[in-house]
Amino acid sequence: MKKSLKALLGASLLAALLIGCSNGGYVANDVLDKADLNALVTESGVAVISWQPVKDATNYKLYVMEPGTEDWNPIYENRVDNKWMYKTSSNGEVTYEPNDQFYKRRVVAHNVNKLDKEYKFKLVAISDYKENLLSSETEVSVDTPEAWVDTAAPSADSLELNLVANTRNKYTFACPVDNGFTYTWKIVKATAGASENAKDLFYSSGEYQDNSGRHEYDNGVVQSWWNDNGSDDYSVGAWLNDRWGEDYIPVLDDDDNVLPMEFGTFVIPDKDVEYRVVIKMNPVNEKVATPKYVLSSKSIKFDSTGIVSAPSNCAVTTKNATTKVLTFTADKYKGTEMAASNYRIYQLLTTTTRNSDLVYTGTTKALTLLGSPAKDTDYVTTRTSDVQYKLEATVKEAPASGLESYDYDFYVAYTDEDGNVSWYKFY
Repeated sequence: MKKSLKALLGASLLAALLIGCSNGGYVANDVLDKADLNALVTESGVAVISWQPVKDATNYKLYVMEPGTEDWNPIYENRVDNKWMYKTSSNGEVTYEPNDQFYKRRVVAHNVNKLDKEYKFKLVAISDYKENLLSSETEVSVDTPEAWVDTAAPSADSLELNLVANTRNKYTFACPVDNGFTYTWKIVKATAGASENAKDLFYSSGEYQDNSGRHEYDNGVVQSWWNDNGSDDYSVGAWLNDRWGEDYIPVLDDDDNVLPMEFGTFVIPDKDVEYRVVIKMNPVNEKVATPKYVLSSKSIKFDSTGIVSAPSNCAVTTKNATTKVLTFTADKYKGTEMAASNYRIYQLLTTTTRNSDLVYTGTTKALTLLGSPAKDTDYVTTRTSDVQYKLEATVKEAPASGLESYDYDFYVAYTDEDGNVSWYKFY
């Protein structure tokens, strides 16, 4: 009898424990999924370890086992202050939730200096906000090469620099990258002597501040920005990687070694000057690789045709039963007219149908791109600060039977200097 009572009490306690540890369907012995862990070694002496985020994991710890040892030594912990987002409910209650933006694909670089050896790495995935979930562990090993090689700098011709169409001279920059380096860049004046020493040009100075808060430089570097703390940062640098603020570039395949970036904050200055980009390759393992500086052979120059002014005075008039005339104006940029091709005109047709008894049966809508307008030559622009554009649109007459009726709305769309598309309706 006592045994039965003890057994019953034990089962009850165990059930209560499991129920008490339950959290959203999890119980105490649930374990996080193992991470998809990968590692490679560059010839420049860097092991690059990467993984995809693990569901419900909010912290990662990475360890290395050096060749000839049996100890795991920590080399990375994914724990920072901004890993939580604050969320306030309608009743004022504040809760904490994982910041999904923070837990994206991770990349860690670790120096390896022993040739022809095996390095082992272990990743521990941890859940901080579901305490009943046990951590998971994943291991991966990688062999180092038989000899180190200091990666050569890419050629000047391989650095791509282009203006972005239909923006206020934003630009894109792309270059071949190596996982053993981080990269910083600057836009510099393409002066005759600039090609002689890219390193000197990278560290050139000579400050000038314009009204926009950006900084321009007479002796090379032309742009910078203010840090959040108000101090000036002259490096004009950004890590070329898959996430702003990471330390290292992502793992890339051999066929995917050109990394493009579009810089939305910066635009080419409105001056009659050509500019190039100069990069600095910063070696992760300085015992193997050396810093390198490359100046692009390609240059770019401010182009006023990329400037787009917002449409205004959007008007629609009736020419005849089947033709609508759409007109709008746009400001010139320093006396330069906007290209008509920068604007796109759309037609929204609403068709209402009725049956033979003229009882409403339904409505359909169809959006059609009519194309770009043309400059209205009847609008004299010699002494005005704006230009007028015009497009004639063909419309349908409603049938006399009354079975269908048509309503037309027209819009002009354009891509502004920030790369955003805006729509304006004709009235």
